[in-house]
Amino acid sequence: MEEKGDVVLKTIEAYDEFAGDYVQRNSDVDRSRLFLDFFLDGLRSVPGKKLLDVGCAQGRDSKYLANYGYDVIGVDLSEKLLEIARKNAPNLKFCKMDMRNLEFPENSFDGIWAMASFLHIPKQEAKKTLGEFYRVLKKDSLLYICVKEGQGEESVKYPLGDKERFFAYYSPDEFSELIQAKDSNYDFEIARNMSSKETIRNIKWINIYARARK
Repeated sequence: MEEKGDVVLKTIEAYDEFAGDYVQRNSDVDRSRLFLDFFLDGLRSVPGKKLLDVGCAQGRDSKYLANYGYDVIGVDLSEKLLEIARKNAPNLKFCKMDMRNLEFPENSFDGIWAMASFLHIPKQEAKKTLGEFYRVLKKDSLLYICVKEGQGEESVKYPLGDKERFFAYYSPDEFSELIQAKDSNYDFEIARNMSSKETIRNIKWINIYARARK
C-alpha cells in the first residue's frame, strides 16, 4: 500500500520530472558492463533464461542482457523512464511495479538484476524487499544488487530543480549482513562481493552476487 509521505514515491517524482536528463547522464552501458558480464558468467550454472531487471530505468541493462538470449522483464515505478525503455527496447516487456511488492508468482525468475535501485529503499523496508526478491526467484538462481557505500540515510536534491531522491547507504559489512540475515524470510548465500569506485562522481559502490537457497 502506498503511504502518504513515502520517500520512495517522492524519489520517483524526481525521476519522472527529470527522466530525459537522467537517461542522458546514464546512457553508456560501459558503466555497468563489467558487472553485467560477471552476472552473465554466474548465470551459466542456472538452467533457465528468465530474468527480472528491478529498477530498469530506460532499459539499458535489460537490452544488454536480452542480447545474450535471456527473456528479460524490466520493472520500475517511473512511468516516464518506462516510456523511454519501451522505445529503446520495443521487443522487451516493461511494467510499472514497486519492488517492495512484486506482482509475480513464486519461483518465476532465474535471476534478478538490481543495479542502483535498491538504494532508494528505506532500511526499515530492506528485509521485506529482499524477501520479495527471494520469493520470485527459483532455487539456486542469481541475484545481483548494488548500493552506494556510506552511512545512514538521506534525501538529496536532484542536480536540476528542487525534487529530492532518497538514498540508503551501507558499509560493506552492513550490506553483507543484510543479504545473509538470519532473522529474515529469505536465504541468500553470497557468491561474489566486489567494491568499485566511480572516479568522476567520487562514488564507492558495493556489488554483491548471491544465490537463492531454497
